[in-house]
Amino acid sequence: MEGLNVEGLNVEGPNAEARYVEGSMKACRLVRRLSAALLLVALFLPLSRCSEQPTGNTPGGDAEAGSATPSAGPSETPTTYRYYYAWTDFRVSEISSWLLFLAFLWPLPFLAHEALARGKAARIWVSAAQLPLEAGAITLIYYRTFLHQLWVGGYLAYIALGAYSLSLAAEIVLGIIMKRRPRAVP
Repeated sequence: MEGLNVEGLNVEGPNAEARYVEGSMKACRLVRRLSAALLLVALFLPLSRCSEQPTGNTPGGDAEAGSATPSAGPSETPTTYRYYYAWTDFRVSEISSWLLFLAFLWPLPFLAHEALARGKAARIWVSAAQLPLEAGAITLIYYRTFLHQLWVGGYLAYIALGAYSLSLAAEIVLGIIMKRRPRAVP
């Protein structure tokens, strides 16, 4: 009987390594599901903000809906902050507007396919196909936030995409290890 001892975790039996790797893959899938949920939450939070000085043409400055003005002293002009969401400046006729929404929604079809897929080999290839899409999502979110101060939705989106990419890469490596490993006879 061979055993596997990893940081106090004792797994005994002839298929100890296979059970450990399979458990690790399940943990990676769980992290990816949670990351996709966090990415959806980030879609509805402000991604960034930008400070604007009022022009003074109107009383109260150029404050817009969705902006906040902190209290200022008597000699200071109040600074207005404009918060940018994923749907800020959204135009139905422009493809770039839709691409930003897809940057937040792209994991959902893959997670649904993964839940319905029967073959493990198909899952590994579908997982590998997600890597370029993830790089594109990071690029699109960066494009939306790079000129502004990053805000809670932007931080959450980057954390979710980072966790998703790390768990996806770990799952791909674990899948390759499982595929190359010789099968044990029960």
